[in-house]
Amino acid sequence: GILKSERAPEKRIDAVKILAALNDERHREHLLLALKDPASQVRTETVKILGSNNNPRVCQAVLDLSNDPSEQVRTAVQWSQLRL
Repeated sequence: GILKSERAPEKRIDAVKILAALNDERHREHLLLALKDPASQVRTETVKILGSNNNPRVCQAVLDLSNDPSEQVRTAVQWSQLRL
């Protein structure tokens, strides 16, 4: 899919937003993979999108980024925890 093959982070972010908007459990694995994207912008946007999800697996995957090298990602994780 585009989340693995597209080189431009902006396009991967767009793909994450589209998958999230579809609100279909079948896309959860793709969104979880986006949390491991090499680009911090993609991880940040994915955390913002998934941060209010109540699924325990999703919550844990977001929390696992609490020590991400990117301050932007860590801040998004902190904000997501405030929304729960």
